[in-house]
Amino acid sequence: MIGSTAVGDAHEALRCLRSMDSVSELVESVPAVAHRLGFNRVLLSRLRGTTWTARSGYVAGDTTMTQEMIRIGVATPGRTDAGWPEGDVVRRRLPVLVHDAQTNPRVHPQLKALMSTRDYVAAPLVAEDAVVGLLHADQNGTSGGLTELDRDLLGLFAEGLGFVFERAILREQLITLKCRLDEQARSVGDLIDGLRDSDVLGPERPLTPRQSYVVSGPLAELTRRELEVLRHLAAGESNDQIAARLYISAGTVKTHIKHVLHKLGTVSRAEAIARYHHLTP
Repeated sequence: MIGSTAVGDAHEALRCLRSMDSVSELVESVPAVAHRLGFNRVLLSRLRGTTWTARSGYVAGDTTMTQEMIRIGVATPGRTDAGWPEGDVVRRRLPVLVHDAQTNPRVHPQLKALMSTRDYVAAPLVAEDAVVGLLHADQNGTSGGLTELDRDLLGLFAEGLGFVFERAILREQLITLKCRLDEQARSVGDLIDGLRDSDVLGPERPLTPRQSYVVSGPLAELTRRELEVLRHLAAGESNDQIAARLYISAGTVKTHIKHVLHKLGTVSRAEAIARYHHLTP
């Protein structure tokens, strides 16, 4: 049975990770936080098919060794085939303790050579009911061997870590959804403004002759408001200036300009302005 102190350490480590703002920050922080459980070396890997690839790692007091461990773990993915320790972890979704790694032909050869690994523990990272990664941990060669307590402690930590990842993933999905809803709300607002400004009953019948800028031809296809926007645009006014002058939103101005470009068969504001000057006396 895991001691109360070890359980408290695991809970405190998970509490620290729950404060991370993103999945990427969580991935980078896991090995260093897991080190607090008493492991000198920790590796977090992503599971893809029947292989696992290093994502982040931590070697106490040795950043060079940390970088090399990750480099090898990326360049030479580990295996989860039947008979390999990691295969048992994935299939049973339980942590394992591996003794005498140096003499075991089914232990990652490059990593065990680099780390001089004697014993190590590995645990599954389960999120959304699927094994998505692995946690490896061991001690350096001068430390004592690992025991079943170390295996169970890493397993407990990895189990809680899965829920932390699920929470982080859900948070990012909600943020993305909120951004999309905000964009849709702005689009609806612009549409409502456009409907509010539209000529529902058709153009007004002038009591006096139309101003000189109202002519036949392509400009006759424009609504009164679109023609007003084009006239101010041709005068060099910005969207915000036009919006303030006509008492509409800048988004509505942008919508009117899109309609003007389409009706005049132009692709840019400059081309629409040139067309306007060509068509008006």
